[in-house]
Amino acid sequence: MTLPSPRLPVTVEFHGDETPLSFLSRVAKSNGFQSTVEFCEVVGLDKLKVRSGDERTLLELEAWTGVSASRLARFAIGPGRMLSFSGQALRRHQMFTVGMRFCPACVADDVNDAAGRKNARPHLRASHILKVVVDCPAHGLPLQYRPYEIEFGDDLAGDKIDIDEPSGSRLVRIPHPANAYFASRICGPSGSDFLDTIPAYLAVELCEVLGEFDCRACCPTPPSIPAHDLDCENLFFRGFDIAKNGLPAISNFLSDHVRTAIRQGRKIRGIYSPAWRWLRGEIENPHYGPLIDFFRSHALAHIPISSGEPFYTPGTTRRFHTVRSASKEFDISESQVISLLEQSGELIDANSAIGSQLVDQELLWSLLPVDQRLLTAVEAASYIGCTVKQVEILVKNGMLKCLARGLRSRNGRGRFTEPEVLSFLKRLLLNTSKTTHTPDMINVFTATRVCSIPFVDVVNLVFHGRLRRIACASGTDNLASLLVDPMEILDLLEFERAERT
Repeated sequence: MTLPSPRLPVTVEFHGDETPLSFLSRVAKSNGFQSTVEFCEVVGLDKLKVRSGDERTLLELEAWTGVSASRLARFAIGPGRMLSFSGQALRRHQMFTVGMRFCPACVADDVNDAAGRKNARPHLRASHILKVVVDCPAHGLPLQYRPYEIEFGDDLAGDKIDIDEPSGSRLVRIPHPANAYFASRICGPSGSDFLDTIPAYLAVELCEVLGEFDCRACCPTPPSIPAHDLDCENLFFRGFDIAKNGLPAISNFLSDHVRTAIRQGRKIRGIYSPAWRWLRGEIENPHYGPLIDFFRSHALAHIPISSGEPFYTPGTTRRFHTVRSASKEFDISESQVISLLEQSGELIDANSAIGSQLVDQELLWSLLPVDQRLLTAVEAASYIGCTVKQVEILVKNGMLKCLARGLRSRNGRGRFTEPEVLSFLKRLLLNTSKTTHTPDMINVFTATRVCSIPFVDVVNLVFHGRLRRIACASGTDNLASLLVDPMEILDLLEFERAERT
């Protein structure tokens, strides 16, 4: 049976912070129905579609109650892993999407306010659905949870606390500011200049991760914490206290965290593990981009990361070493590294583990004797004006001499003396013309494609003085600026081919 009238006889006030299912239950009770299920059957509504904010269903409810569908949809919980809740993007697992969560003091206020009003009943607050809101922002009481749905708003009256004072700004205890902030993200103006600039779900995750960082600073091997227990809530609150002040405060906190981790002798690569686990799967998500860049830049400036080694994306430079990696990089003993740092007064902690002692790469280079300053393959490539792969080709063909550990050491870099690299450049540029190059001359690297010959063959022709037309473009005198005549190369190759036949 379905009622013919589009408007119910008893009108119920809809609260601005109320969920649609809470409103539906109060409408059913006020109009004399035994249950929400019975009401939905009579008027032809689908309870689950009311909860999920189905547009057609809410328009039907609007016809029965007079409350606009747009107001009802504000706190609807739709399908999918990502939800739009009052215009805020949240992940489904960040919310209690089933059951009900409420504050006993809020229930008591509703009951007291309802005195003398026949159809006024307690309602569920939308902000209480967020898992990170653990205490009522208005009263400070821990929120209670029931895994089953309410049938009527006044079914909660038995859970109210005895409060006789008038309703208003009553505060049972002071809640943590994180409760009020995330409740206000849902129901009103929020109050963090930085957190307001990122999506709500991202703000929640950032606070959780910073809380884990803070926990690791206090306890190097924190125990596994079940989600949403008391310790987890405390971690979240500590993370919020850091995050609310913005990126400069987060940067200072992380710098202190790195120093603490080094003093504790922890593994360098594990220092940023909370952020690494959080962000490594979100590289393609544009919302995470600024935070990925922030954590990556901070890591590059504070821990040893080799060129090409990934921290979300491959790094291009390296600023720090451990004593052990510096020993391999500069081909000196670990004791010599420590001795150089002690002499310069730059040793952080002589008692810390060798693998945890950080060394600034540029500082150590400046402390090395001149005859021990060996260039890496990357640095040699920068001098010559080519790629590391092309440096390897030059070494294999005997044009460039590699010292120390051979072409590549364990950390993936070669060893070259600066005089050797400069001598190679001097011989390479020996036959270049000082006159202005003509338009028909092209770059050495372009010539390899135009003439369809290997890079090493073009360099070999230059290196052994077999080309007459060689010039340097304006700028640095290196391989990248070297210009040759492709027709001369082709003619020379054709002449050699004819001689062989």
